[in-house]
Amino acid sequence: MPSREKNMINWIATLMRRLSYPVRFGLIGAVATLALIYLGYGLYRTNQDNVDFSAKERLGVLYLDSAVHVLAALLEARNVAAEPDGPARMGAVSGKVDAALAKAATIEQTVGAELGTAKGFATLKTVWEAARASDKAPVTERIVRHNGAIEQSLGLLITACDNSNLTLDPDIDSYYLMDAVCVKLPSLAARLGEQTALQLQALGDKALDDVIRTRLVELRPLVFDAHAGLRGDLDKSFAYNKELAGKLKDKLDPMVPAMKAVADGVDKLLGNQLDAEPAAAARQGMTALSQAIALTMASRVELDGLLSARLQRIALQRNTYVAASAGAILAVLLLFVALYRSITRQLGGEPFYVEGIVKRIADGRLDTQIDVQAGDDSSLLATIVLMRDKLRAMVTDMLRLSDLSAKAARQLADNVGQVAHASTAQSDAVAAAAAAIEQLSTSIMHGANTADDARRQGDNSSNAASDGGKVIRQSIGNMGDIAKDVEMAARTIETLGQQSSAISTVVNVIRDVADQTNLLALNAAIEAARAGEAGRGFAVVADEVRKLAGRSANASSEIANFAGTIRTAADEAVVRMQATVRAVESGRTDADAASDAIGHIHTATDGMVQAIQAIAEDLGEQRSASQQLAQHIEAIAAMSESNANSASQGAAAARELHTLSSQLAETAQRFTV
Repeated sequence: MPSREKNMINWIATLMRRLSYPVRFGLIGAVATLALIYLGYGLYRTNQDNVDFSAKERLGVLYLDSAVHVLAALLEARNVAAEPDGPARMGAVSGKVDAALAKAATIEQTVGAELGTAKGFATLKTVWEAARASDKAPVTERIVRHNGAIEQSLGLLITACDNSNLTLDPDIDSYYLMDAVCVKLPSLAARLGEQTALQLQALGDKALDDVIRTRLVELRPLVFDAHAGLRGDLDKSFAYNKELAGKLKDKLDPMVPAMKAVADGVDKLLGNQLDAEPAAAARQGMTALSQAIALTMASRVELDGLLSARLQRIALQRNTYVAASAGAILAVLLLFVALYRSITRQLGGEPFYVEGIVKRIADGRLDTQIDVQAGDDSSLLATIVLMRDKLRAMVTDMLRLSDLSAKAARQLADNVGQVAHASTAQSDAVAAAAAAIEQLSTSIMHGANTADDARRQGDNSSNAASDGGKVIRQSIGNMGDIAKDVEMAARTIETLGQQSSAISTVVNVIRDVADQTNLLALNAAIEAARAGEAGRGFAVVADEVRKLAGRSANASSEIANFAGTIRTAADEAVVRMQATVRAVESGRTDADAASDAIGHIHTATDGMVQAIQAIAEDLGEQRSASQQLAQHIEAIAAMSESNANSASQGAAAARELHTLSSQLAETAQRFTV
């Protein structure tokens, strides 16, 4: 918050503190009332401006009623002036224009000054007089004079709409309806009338000059563009206000055929068809013109209805705001009065009186006299009386308890000093016990380490015995395998001896066969010799057979010798193999005995290891117990030291408590009871 605003707030707060509470509430109530009046007036002024705005729009709509009738009369007068027999009929038509102007003059006197149309209306009358005076002038001049009056009438319509706020209308339906009434419909009617007037002039002259042709060509799209703009405005109004469509649609739909009839006549005229009846063209033009004027008047009525409804709605809203503002002001005044009475009732008296009582009690004057209304037990003042009485009793008890606290603090200081001395002695004794326990723990730890070494050596011996047993068992297994192999070899050699005997038998048979063969060969040689020359060849064969039998006998003798040698060697090998088997069996028996001895050694070693391990575990437990005992002794020593420190601190706290008790007594003595 800026410093300037802070200073302003502080200044206001200082000023308010100087005023009594009734004046404060009155001042705040006055400010709040003025603020509400300002807000209420702002709401009233806004709605009243809207009321004035819409009321002025209605003045414009009222002015449009007479202005449209004047425009319709002027359009009819121009059509009559364009006809060949126009001057003869101009009197009756001029009377219509004069009547419309007279009615418009009445409205002009009422609202003309406010709408700023007085000058335009006077000019319109002047231009009309000039147009009426042109009855004997040529047709072209008459039409020009009447065109001037019509243009002035259209300008007067636009001026009335602009100055009456119609062109600034805020609602969608009324805005587009206003645009149709003020601009689109009058413009459409004027162009339709101009088409009809030019058509009547050409038909009357039985000739179509270039000026009329050019203007008719220009007017044809302008008429339909004006109708399209009119239709767009009305469609927007209908979309926003569905009720308007039902009220104006029957006036809007017939315009298209009437406009098309006029356009068809113009097209024929532009095609140089000049034989049409002027009276028929005049009727078609007046029909289209009458429908445009009828739609204009109906739209004006609906526009006035919308403005009237809005005016009533805004007026009701204005009156509601005014009533609400008045009610709010009255409620604020009543609220401030009730609030002041509620505050004084809750306080139990005037705020300044209550403030003085509170200040005296705050200064320690508990003997202050407080005036409370009879039966008042819920106000702030009654609560202050109760607080004063309780504070008085509390301070009295505080003085009494402070004396007792001082005495108790002195006694506590003495007791705590004794506890501190005893705690110091206990701490020294526990420290000596802790040193002895530490030495015992060291001895037990040394014995435990020695037992661990013995256990490891026993484990090594047990492992060595176990390994020796495994080696012996493996040797026994190997000896068994050797015995089996030797026995199998003996059997094989024995089989070989048996085969050698069989060979000897076969050799004997071969030897017998050789002897028989030799004998037969000898007999054959003898028989060949007997045969002489004829048996010489047979003698040679017999000699060869005999030689062969001799070699077979020699070979069989050698084989018999070899078989005998093999059999002798096989018998010796069998004997030696059997001796080897007996030696292996004896070695296996000795190895089994050694294995059993190694097993007994392993069992004894395991027992010794288990005993050493049990001793080591006992020593380990003793070591853990001694360490825990040492830790407990150290904890006891720490607690003893902590107790000694706490006792010292307690002594200091007791002394401080004694000091605080003295200070409390001094503080309580400040109150007057």
